[in-house]
Amino acid sequence: MTESEPEAVWPTGAGFRGPESAESQTLAWKQRGYCKTMDPEVFFAEGRGNLGSIQYAKSICANKCPVQDECREYAMEFNIDHGVWGGLSTNQRTKLRRKRKAEEASEEDLAA
Repeated sequence: MTESEPEAVWPTGAGFRGPESAESQTLAWKQRGYCKTMDPEVFFAEGRGNLGSIQYAKSICANKCPVQDECREYAMEFNIDHGVWGGLSTNQRTKLRRKRKAEEASEEDLAA
């Protein structure tokens, strides 16, 4: 990163349940995300009464963010169970994870 680039803000600490820590990962895609310079709270406002905040976070991702796929797959791979990642809420990622597992099981049944 050059001195002219703003530092990316990524969740860490007690509330972050990804791999060891975001800082320990070599994830160049994060530097290209639309959310790079935004307050991380925008993406971690899930819960009752926060539907507007969730929709706002999802709209940032959906606005053709160049790393939407990488971000979503990162959250899926590490089973991150909070926040909006790659345009999907926690519930949407859970549903996608279940769908993928069902498809894998179906493919295995066909191959057997």
